[in-house]
Formats: sequence, structure tokens, C-alpha cells
Amino acid sequence: MTRYLFRQLQSLLALFAVLLLSSPVALMAAVSDTEAEKAKPSEVSDSNSSEIHWMTDIAAAQKKANDEDKDLLLFFTGSDWCGFCIRLHDEVLSKPEFVAMLNKKYVPVELDFPNSKKLPEALKKQNEELQGKFEVKGFPRVCVTDPDLRLYGSINGYGGAEIFHESFSQINTLADSVYATLGVHNWNKVDDPELLADAVSQIPEESIAYGWIPTVEKIVSLSKDKNPELYANWSLRLNDLQNKEYIAEAKSKLLQMASVKPDCDAMLAYLDPKIEESNGRPRRLQALYTIKLEILEAYGRFSPSLSVAEFCLNQDWASKEDQLEFKAFKARALLSLGRIDEGQTLIVERVNEQEKSGIEHDDLKLIMGRELMMAQQFSLSLDALSDYIKVVEPGSEEDKQALLMMIRIYDAVGNSMTEHGDNLMRWSKLEAESGDFDTANYLASRAANLYRAADENEKTADALAFVKANEAAKADKEEGVEFGKPVQPVLKVISAAVEAAQSSQGDALMHLAKYPQGLGKASYLIQAALAYQKIGETEKAEKAASSALEAMKSVDEQSVVDQKNLAKVQEWFVTWKKVSPSEG
Repeated sequence: MTRYLFRQLQSLLALFAVLLLSSPVALMAAVSDTEAEKAKPSEVSDSNSSEIHWMTDIAAAQKKANDEDKDLLLFFTGSDWCGFCIRLHDEVLSKPEFVAMLNKKYVPVELDFPNSKKLPEALKKQNEELQGKFEVKGFPRVCVTDPDLRLYGSINGYGGAEIFHESFSQINTLADSVYATLGVHNWNKVDDPELLADAVSQIPEESIAYGWIPTVEKIVSLSKDKNPELYANWSLRLNDLQNKEYIAEAKSKLLQMASVKPDCDAMLAYLDPKIEESNGRPRRLQALYTIKLEILEAYGRFSPSLSVAEFCLNQDWASKEDQLEFKAFKARALLSLGRIDEGQTLIVERVNEQEKSGIEHDDLKLIMGRELMMAQQFSLSLDALSDYIKVVEPGSEEDKQALLMMIRIYDAVGNSMTEHGDNLMRWSKLEAESGDFDTANYLASRAANLYRAADENEKTADALAFVKANEAAKADKEEGVEFGKPVQPVLKVISAAVEAAQSSQGDALMHLAKYPQGLGKASYLIQAALAYQKIGETEKAEKAASSALEAMKSVDEQSVVDQKNLAKVQEWFVTWKKVSPSEG
């Protein structure tokens, strides 16, 4: 399984988070096909050097850090494909002032996940194990640890040099404070349980699950006879950490299995015994059953998903918050099985319970649109989201959430290109008004591509003119920055979409077919075949139709709930057979 598909499965298992937390810039990075090359600094060992000595062997780096009383900086990167990783390296990590501080206090380790470059198997395995250990789901990620891989803090993604420096400074200050409390730069040399407890208490909750269990076990062991209160408190903390580690190990193993072979039955065969071994611990059961429901949902196993959700709703260990989550899975299963009224009724019931519990929730139409989308009821989801964006404040986060979901839906089904383009243009104009011309041009260039694919030539010209206007505005704002120059990978994405918008209708459709899978891909491809055939480009038409048929093989008609969109694609195939000179 390719690393791309591995990332896709990770997205499937966390679809809610992907949809509601993805920014327009993150969305641009996700579809970028740029193959940028990162210039690697030469390896030097002098701590006063102006260049970083990136190590790749974690064991050697840990020994060096121990010998020199330094911490580790772990840089998880995709060096030949991840645009934000390249920017982080070029704009921060390679700057002289940062390099000087880094060489003085840290041993830097690059953990690379390239697409084109081939790593030695041992190094690839090491990097994947560390990816699992720290639950790295996206790049870039920078983790700061002690030599024994106790995590002090991490920085996910890259939002610019200023934001990175601020976050890194906070982690750096935290580490200094911890060592000041301990009195030494080595946790293993401290045997005072109260001193250890004071130091560990400074570690942020989001970091404490990574590498700290042995230290907490030491506090519990040392305090058992000396300090009963400390022992009781930290025993509870240890139990919580052990639960988190148990769950994290299960997640890591499932992702490793998915990277080799995405076999739903094999994943469940591993997960079910882990549930049995949980020995009734509520925290483990809640998390593992949630993972099971996510897997069943991702693989279209809606009937089993409904049964598991109903089982969980009747368990004593399920808290009120758990119940709300399991009701969401049940509602989606009902929707996916075509039991629309039951599913929508349950969603409304769940929203009402959230209100009574004091839990904040979004507008009902937005929730309904999201749940219908996740259940693959795309037509109904678009209806709900279209109604929602008519009443929500333009440019608000809720508006962007709805638009982002609509973008995903349109690509998933591969039609309604004019409406898709109209929504992108509306969003693009809002971004341009805020001064974010890269995001505006990403959206407008995609809209132009869609309009050309829909043979809407006047709208195509308007969208391309808007892109050019933004180029000029950006040039005025950022002197010396050229549109189309690959300063950032997103600019190549924009250029490719603009080129597609200026080409034939068939070429524009072929460009759209690059990104979706399954039904959406087949839809764009078969429409491209028809467009090529219309202008006499028979060879291109036959090739596009063949690719469309191949894409349809991944579409299980029994699992495609939105029969309306499936029927539309099937109609295009029927039309193709009528116009194709071959058998089609």
C-alpha cells in the first residue's frame, strides 16, 4: 500500500476531525502534486557551526544527547513532497540564529517519509516505529524530548516562522524549568519521589502520554512506603497513562496493518481480542469500540456498525459523553442503510441532549449535512448544507466548514461542476478581501478548472481574470514575489489548475480526475471521454473511458448509498457505449 493510501486511511479513521479542522491552506497542501527537492545541509559535528548536523539514527542520537547533556529535536518530514516541511526547514530550521541555539542545546534528528527517495529498510522501519510511538498523523511535526524520548512538547504543522518560534520558545522554557526543578539534566539520576512528582507535574497533559510511564511508575514505587497520599494520587495517574498507552499501541498497530494491506477483517481480528483483554476498563472499552466503529464505517460495514453502536449504548461503562458519541455512529449507520427518517430523528434527539448537557453544538443543518455526508447520502447532504450557507454569516468559520464539506462532496461524486465552481468563487472572494491571495487564487483557479470542465466559458474567463487581479494585488503587497514561481508548492497547484482551465474541456476534466477516488474519479473520466469524442480526439477518449472503467471497479454498488449520483455516472457510461467506435 502506498504512503498516499496510508494517509488516506488515516483520514478515513478521523474524517470528522479532517473536515472540521482542515484550513484552506492545509487543503491546498493535501492536493499538491509538487515534487520539490529540499537542499540538505552538510553534516558537521561542531556545536558552534552555522549548519545543522541532522542525525538519522535515533539510538546514536540518544547516546550523543546523553553524553552531552542535551535534548532531542525530532523533525518528522516528507522531504521531497511536503511543501510546509520544506518551508519550515528553509524559513526557520536553517536560519543561523536558530541553528546556533539548536546546536547548543539539542541533538537534531530528521525522521523522513519521502515519496520518491528510497530509504534503507532499517531506517524506514525506525521512522515508522517513531511515527507510531508519537502518533504522528501529519507533516511537518517537531517533537522535543529528553534523551530517553520523554516528550516535552510538539509543534504540529507550520503556520509561519513567528508562530513556530513562539511555540518552540514555550517548549524550550518548559524544559529549562523542569531541569531547574530536578537540579540535574538527567531524570534517571533522581530518586526523590516528591521531586520527580513536582517535575512531572509541569509536563503538559497532551505530552504526558508519550514516554512518561516509566517515570510515573518510579514515583509510585518510591512513594509506596514513604508518602501514602503521593502514592494514591500517582497510582491513579499511572492507571490513566497505562490506559492511554494501551489505546495508542492498538491504534499504532492498526495503522501499521493498514500500511501493508488494508484488510478490514484482519484489523477487526486484531482489535476484538484487545477489547476482550481490556478487562472491563471503561476508558479502554470506550476508545477501542470507537475505533471499531470508525473502521466499520470506513469500510462500509453499516449493518455491523449499527449492531456495535446499539450494543455500546446499552453498556454501564458508557458515560453520557460516550452515549452521545455512540448515538452519532448509530445515526450514521441508519442513514447509510437508507433508514433516513430514523437517522435524522436520532440526530435531532442527540442535539437536544447536547443542549441539556451544556455541550456546545453547531447549527442543526450543519450537523445534519455533516452526518449525511459521512453516511454517503451526498444529495441530501448538499441540500442541508446549501440551505445552511444561505443563512450563516459569509466568511465565518461555520460558513467555511460547510463550504469545505461541499467541496469534498462534489469531488466524491464528480458532477455539479458549475455549482461547485460558484461556491469556490464565493469563498475565493472572501479570502481576497482578507488579503490571503494564495488561498484566494487556489480556490479561484479550481473554480476556473471546474467551469471549463462544465463548458461554462464565460465563467471560466471571469475566474481567470480574478486570478490575474489577485496576482497584481499580491505583487503590490509582497514586492518581488512572482505568481507561478514555485516559492511555495501551492503556487504550482494554482498554475496547474489555471493551465487546465485554459485547455480543452476534456483536459480540464482529466485534471479534476487526479484528486478523487472511486465514483468521483470515474465520473470525471467518463465525462472526459465524452468530451474528447465530441471533438474527434478518439484516442484520448478511449484512454479516458478505459481509466473510468478501472475506477469503477473500486465502487461496490451495494455500498454506494447515494443511488442518485451512481445512476448519473452509469448514464454517462451508457451514452459512451453509444458514441464509442469500440465496444466501450
